[in-house]
Amino acid sequence: MITILEFFLLFFAACWLAATVWVFNDARSRLADPWLIGVATTAAALFFVGGVIVYALARPTETIAEERERVLATRLVESVATRGCPGCDGHVLPEFAVCPHCGVRLKVPCPECERPSDLRWRYCATCAHPLRPHPPLPPAPVTRVRPPRRGVGEIRARALQQVRRLGDRSVAPQALRWARIQVTSRR
Repeated sequence: MITILEFFLLFFAACWLAATVWVFNDARSRLADPWLIGVATTAAALFFVGGVIVYALARPTETIAEERERVLATRLVESVATRGCPGCDGHVLPEFAVCPHCGVRLKVPCPECERPSDLRWRYCATCAHPLRPHPPLPPAPVTRVRPPRRGVGEIRARALQQVRRLGDRSVAPQALRWARIQVTSRR
């Protein structure tokens, strides 16, 4: 027959084992580093109640799966909230009716309810009225990129190449003079 003392010892051992297993399983779901999982489990096994309390106070608030889901949801919201203009691929927000960079219309009013509708929609999201197909967007304007500044040596070499290509040696001093004037005016 089991005495009361043996019963309490068995109960204590079962609680100790259950707490250690709980800390191990919870740490595996919340921590990515195996070393930290081992430290938390060892602390719970060695210092039973104290180790469990310290782990419960210091553990991360969300599991690895919850954190991954939160990060993915945040990325999804950011990707939907910010999109590129179909005309210039500039940064536009969903509430913009016109691209602030190139002026391309992003939304048109619904003919039925006058609410703004996206150009890609076939039906109004508010009143379900069919929307007219819109002509394709004009191509993005070509922006001229300014070439990087050249050094003195590059300008002189380029001037000499132009003179040699023309074949007139008498122009060489004028070309070099022009190159010096260009370089000094840029400084």
